[in-house]
Amino acid sequence: MNILELPDTSQTSLMVNVVLVNISGIFADLLRSALATDGQICIEGHATNSKELAGILDGSRPQVALVGTQGWGRQADVVPLLEQISASAPHVRVVVMASEMDNEDVVSLFHNGARGLICGSEANIPQLTKCLQCVSKGQIWANAAQLDLLIRSLNLPRSLKVTNVLGASLLSKREEQVLHLLADGLSNRELAAALKLSEHTVKNHLFRIFDKLGVSSRMEAVLYAISQRDQRLGRHREPARPQVEQPRAVSNGMRGTLRFN
Repeated sequence: MNILELPDTSQTSLMVNVVLVNISGIFADLLRSALATDGQICIEGHATNSKELAGILDGSRPQVALVGTQGWGRQADVVPLLEQISASAPHVRVVVMASEMDNEDVVSLFHNGARGLICGSEANIPQLTKCLQCVSKGQIWANAAQLDLLIRSLNLPRSLKVTNVLGASLLSKREEQVLHLLADGLSNRELAAALKLSEHTVKNHLFRIFDKLGVSSRMEAVLYAISQRDQRLGRHREPARPQVEQPRAVSNGMRGTLRFN
């Protein structure tokens, strides 16, 4: 395990206050008992949803949130919880614990505020205790492969942002990157190569982008995003969703028609 150390003036190991988030009741009880044995970790609360999390964050000041991935289709789907913690309690540092994480999960979680990742065989109590202590001191907990992924992600293409009327992002960071590359005219194969994904994963990202934007073609998605960008830059472009001639498409049995090159 590699730890990216930040300046730390603490000379003694102090009690770390932790809140458990999105972890099943039985496992949370086991963690509470196991982590309390050495007197270095204090579990201040247990939240199974965003409402319970808000109540805990309002009523106490934990230093670290240990976020599990139970009941989520993909690890990166816990991003809304990370965003909630960042918005309501920016002093709380986040550690995400999962049975496994793929490359996209690792990058997404770090980019969305995680300060530590622990998974699989690493998730034993001594390692977890050390992880929580290090993160509470402002350090980053990650293994060599995860750090390498994070560094390489800095070279990924920039994203094209799309927001709703309240200014909130409609797309995930990865979907914004896919949309930006669409605007550059890349094919699915070229998208996959640029983002180091399979073409199947690229197709899934494209479907979700079309569904979220309410469009049915690559060109409509790009024009919609560009019109939003022009509005943010103060250019006087018609704000309505662009209407373009539909390219010949192949029906895939889902809503609308999609064309995947």
